[in-house]
Amino acid sequence: MLAQADQYAQKNPQNYRDIIDRYRQIQFKVEGTAQSDAVQRKLEDVMLRHQTALRQKIQECETKMNDKARAGNAQEAFAVWKDFPANLRTRESDQQVQQLLERALPPGFSPK
Repeated sequence: MLAQADQYAQKNPQNYRDIIDRYRQIQFKVEGTAQSDAVQRKLEDVMLRHQTALRQKIQECETKMNDKARAGNAQEAFAVWKDFPANLRTRESDQQVQQLLERALPPGFSPK
């Protein structure tokens, strides 16, 4: 399973959520074995890469959104987030985006 997860991670380096899921499944199975530390390191590495990519993308989208909102284009500001990559999304990132939208868009804004 570990070799398959490593192979998947190598072929699909941007599919963070799937890679994390694979390593987590393995982590439970190897707990207490010699491979436990190696799997933990791999999991931590991909989680760090995911968080780094997530922060960068949120920052990029936030800048675009704020520029459009300042220009009075609330709908375009909202639309910036429509193409946010699914492979980066988490429950926490969705909450963060929601907060950013609430701060940037005019009160009572309703997307079309």
